[in-house]
Amino acid sequence: MKKEILDIPEEPIKLKKQLIEMGGDALAIWYGNKLQGYLWNTWKDSLKKKDFTWSRFIKLLKYKTAYASLWLQDKISWENFIQEIIKSIESPLGQNIDCMVI
Repeated sequence: MKKEILDIPEEPIKLKKQLIEMGGDALAIWYGNKLQGYLWNTWKDSLKKKDFTWSRFIKLLKYKTAYASLWLQDKISWENFIQEIIKSIESPLGQNIDCMVI
């Protein structure tokens, strides 16, 4: 099995509860970039080695908003949500995110 470049961080249960209380929708997911900041702070050293900046990381995560919503609704696990992000970082999408128009 291929070793993942990033570890799966601890699930932020308190943050999840806050996002659900805010409505659990895309607006809640993106309000204040709290979830995004949690992941960036956890992975930034590894991501910087892959030429990811905060801006590039945010752009990539825009494509994973639906997965974040599924996680908030308990339709997928935290691990599945994070694995989707990790796969995207290594995928052509992650490697060419600067070329993408949102």
